[in-house]
Amino acid sequence: MSKKYIFPLLLLITVLLLSAGCSDSSRTGTAGTENNPTSAVTQASGLPEGFSLNPMPTETVPDNLQVHAAAVKDPISGVITVTSRGGFGQYMVDYLKVTAYLSDGEIIEKQLSGDVNSELIIEEGTKGDDRILVEAYYVNGEDYRIYDELLKYRERTDNR
Repeated sequence: MSKKYIFPLLLLITVLLLSAGCSDSSRTGTAGTENNPTSAVTQASGLPEGFSLNPMPTETVPDNLQVHAAAVKDPISGVITVTSRGGFGQYMVDYLKVTAYLSDGEIIEKQLSGDVNSELIIEEGTKGDDRILVEAYYVNGEDYRIYDELLKYRERTDNR
């Protein structure tokens, strides 16, 4: 091959390589994901379907079915404790479903009794931000989202 063709050939290969990663850069999303940018991120990052660290608002529960739950994260180990706090509707509760969305992408589902002060320990809690969702399932077939919070992990600091 003559020297006069080497430079144009190298230039053509360079242009092709640089343009290969830039195709269709005018689009910001794919069909169906413009309104929900997290769905594209979720699928691309390999997280389970339905995974989100964004808490949803709790549902309005009728007064006669009200029950409460709370969750705390240990500031050293990251272990999460979910506690049933009872309420007017505790006699109607079949069980509480606890779903933990961990910052490492794992989803853990466990059941908790609706009895006052019953506790559930989630040892898999991470040293990152974890979301805890508690849904109350009642014997009459109804269910409500009663607790949905993002528990932040706090780094320890020196108090000098």
